[in-house]
Amino acid sequence: MGITSNILEHFKLKSEVKLNEIQEEENNEEEVDENNEEEKSFIWDENILPLTDYLKNQTRANKCKIEEISNLNYKPSKIISIAHAITLELLKKLSARDLIEYDGKKKSLNITYLINFNKGLINYLGKDAKFKILKKMAKNSELCKDYNLVNIIQMVMRQFRLSKKKLELVKFYKDLIENGVPEGYVLPFEWMLKDCADSNVNVDSEIASMRFCKIIDKVNEMKAIEYEFILKEKHRQFLFGKIYENLEKKHLKPKTKKLTSKNLSANL
Repeated sequence: MGITSNILEHFKLKSEVKLNEIQEEENNEEEVDENNEEEKSFIWDENILPLTDYLKNQTRANKCKIEEISNLNYKPSKIISIAHAITLELLKKLSARDLIEYDGKKKSLNITYLINFNKGLINYLGKDAKFKILKKMAKNSELCKDYNLVNIIQMVMRQFRLSKKKLELVKFYKDLIENGVPEGYVLPFEWMLKDCADSNVNVDSEIASMRFCKIIDKVNEMKAIEYEFILKEKHRQFLFGKIYENLEKKHLKPKTKKLTSKNLSANL
């Protein structure tokens, strides 16, 4: 009985050790999966957004830096300065061929960057947006002469229950950009790309061709815009990271009837 008892005890201990090892492996796998998920939120493919220097060289130190940068807390005015500087960088890389080939579906890498920049920025600003902050950001964007950012912000503003006064502010910014984009100002990407797509689909239309030529002239004009803000690599990593993180997350939940150019005035 003593020998049998010892043998049983031995196998029992081995089983417990094995179970502990299995449990430890599973825990480690879960930790690895969680870490991988965290890394994925900071790391994107160059077919989605431009790569930063941190992503081009993914050392352990750079990965730690990426995570550190993602937790930075910039003031709204600084975010607009970063966004405007990146906007100008993206525009400078845009070529006539990019615009000629764009038909609404077929798009080059540079066009993809413009679309994803706007989409991700709208979702990011709509995540925890407060109207008073958006109001300041809209004013900063106006001072930067960036109507693309103004357009983005007034779109985000619509998610709120808007009082008459707030509706008037939204209408003010909508009218501001619809009344024409002066020389030296950034055109809303949405408008620019729509005109390009319409022109390229209707190649035999004289009006469409004239609009396309105007777009090309405007793009060349925007490429010449200078901005004194010093854009650092950590700024690019921060904003592109936020854009990528929110690219497919729709945070906007309009609490009023969607405002369009047709029904906006009817709400005032």
